Amino acid sequence: MKSNLQKIISDAVCIMKSTLYKQIFGAVCMGVVVSVAVIYCGDMIKMALHPENPVTATLENGLNYQVCEDHVKIIDCNESAEDEMIIPATIEELPVTSIGDYTFYGCFSLVPVTIPNSVINN
Repeated sequence: MKSNLQKIISDAVCIMKSTLYKQIFGAVCMGVVVSVAVIYCGDMIKMALHPENPVTATLENGLNYQVCEDHVKIIDCNESAEDEMIIPATIEELPVTSIGDYTFYGCFSLVPVTIPNSVINN
């Protein structure tokens, strides 16, 4: 028969394990929720950068761009791009004047990125 102290210790260990498992389960669930939110929001961000489905294309170096009336905006980068990235001053004879928000998100292997003087906005 267990003494009162042994029972208290046993109950405390049981509660701690239960609490720990709940915390671990909660953390895992939160990680899944955050991952889904990042994926969903990433798609939403990319959709917001492409309003009304404007003309977009990809350069050989993996940069995606959007052709506007009188300029070009760099909007995305291939995440597998490595080493140096050079943004050209002109594309399709139009000046590259802006780089979109989150353009280099996930492009961890780019060093350096050369930005031309024609870029005046982000």
